Amino acid sequence: MLQIPDYGHVLVALSGGADSVALALLAKKNCARVTAAHVEHGIRAEASKRDMAFVQEFCKRHEIPLHTVCLDIPAMARENSVGLETAAREARYAFLRRIKEETGADVIATAHHMDDQMETVLMHLFRGSGTRGLEGMREKNGDLVRPLLGYTKAQLVEYLKERGEGFCEDETNRQDITPRNILRNRAIPQILSAYPRAAEAVARLAHTVRLEGEYLDKEAGRLIRRELCGWSVDRGADEALVKRAIAALIPDFDSVNDAYAGKAASLAHGWQARTASGRIYLIAPDAGAIEETPLADGITRTEVMEISAMPWGDTPSRDKMAQVFRRDALTGACIRVRRNGDFIRPLGMQGKKLLSDYMQDRRLPLPLRDFWPVLAVGNEVLWVIGMGVSETSKVIKGAHCVMLTAKYVGQYGGETNEI
Repeated sequence: MLQIPDYGHVLVALSGGADSVALALLAKKNCARVTAAHVEHGIRAEASKRDMAFVQEFCKRHEIPLHTVCLDIPAMARENSVGLETAAREARYAFLRRIKEETGADVIATAHHMDDQMETVLMHLFRGSGTRGLEGMREKNGDLVRPLLGYTKAQLVEYLKERGEGFCEDETNRQDITPRNILRNRAIPQILSAYPRAAEAVARLAHTVRLEGEYLDKEAGRLIRRELCGWSVDRGADEALVKRAIAALIPDFDSVNDAYAGKAASLAHGWQARTASGRIYLIAPDAGAIEETPLADGITRTEVMEISAMPWGDTPSRDKMAQVFRRDALTGACIRVRRNGDFIRPLGMQGKKLLSDYMQDRRLPLPLRDFWPVLAVGNEVLWVIGMGVSETSKVIKGAHCVMLTAKYVGQYGGETNEI
């Protein structure tokens, strides 16, 4: 007997096809509350209008609240320079999420079934997606559920026949106009003739790969560290885990291989890769240097770092993110990143050193140097935060001193960026 979990208040994406009609009936039977949503895409002229009329009659007969919308998907596709399928999918999910919010539904349910899963996995395979593509569709992904993945299309149609329920058929599904349709109409019937239970086998494969993938994701996640430039990945682990970690950040096949190979490469979506100190640094497209911010009394805050000032009571601190300065040395100081001409007078040393040389001596990875916060007056750096301070601002007996404590904030909060 077919059944689905009780999702509470479920919003069913109801196209009028056999799959979605079966889903609506099962939701009506098994869930606490059901609402339906239907999109008339403006693609199939009178046929799609007939589908909407069918859905309206069906929902009225079964006392299911229905929300509908009529869209001009061909015009939206032209306007956004995307294919019809992409435009229709994006518009449909946008509508579903809006209705979910308006109705207070707990989840959105779509009628993808086992045959759809087989098509999806095969399409991912032929596109060269790697093992992630073999995971197929998940039964639950956030507020989106697919409760019919355990049933075949034939089972759903039989379920409707037993109840005397009709449904609509989209004639475009029989036309070989998309890669999915070609698979559905030509390749898969041949596969099923040789392997009648292929859909079940592919579903088992997807489930197994998904379980293994979740484990690998946890292990790969241990290799990832938040950085001021974006992220970094420990390159010393097994190649499979390193590549999986990179793919979690930049899901592009060529980019993953280029980054792993250590190429100083421009990657997909504006990312860049640099390798240093046994890590692969992935520089995010939105990684921005800290804007120059004057040091003020109390708290100074940037989008990356917060500096707090407090009186110093002669108690030394072992926290590398806390340093003591003479107050007079901080006049005109600001927090920023390095710039041309910067120098530091390292504590305990005579003379000065270019900041770039100092960072190199301290083995600060090259990809981080343009993003690393410093405290400076003009071109003289008083504190390379977390690394070292200047002789210029050292404590002198009898001088008025203050302790500055720095910490990362926002998306960097809790990250140490340790050297």
